[in-house]
Amino acid sequence: MKNATQLRISGEMRRGICGCAGSGGCASRTAAAAIPTPFLLILIFWLAVVFASYSLFVEPSWTVIAALLVFALSISSALFLVADLSQPFVGVMQLPKEQLRHTLGPLG
Repeated sequence: MKNATQLRISGEMRRGICGCAGSGGCASRTAAAAIPTPFLLILIFWLAVVFASYSLFVEPSWTVIAALLVFALSISSALFLVADLSQPFVGVMQLPKEQLRHTLGPLG
């Protein structure tokens, strides 16, 4: 047996999730504030300085170049995942909208 507060909260959740999943409204609302541009620029600059300092103080060899390329690939992949997952309904890795609709059934 549900009381009035539980029914109200359940209805709000259902409207919010269905509205986001159905129209893509959440994706457009969160796209502007996904990752602040100044933060991203400072992070990229900081990582470039770190990689530059590593490469300045090491004698160049194939091992060092390969290690720097692997590190750069891992950092760029992590940044890509953070940027992609900050918008859950668009991009390479998306949340399925139908799964959200099926999840609401037991909540109601």
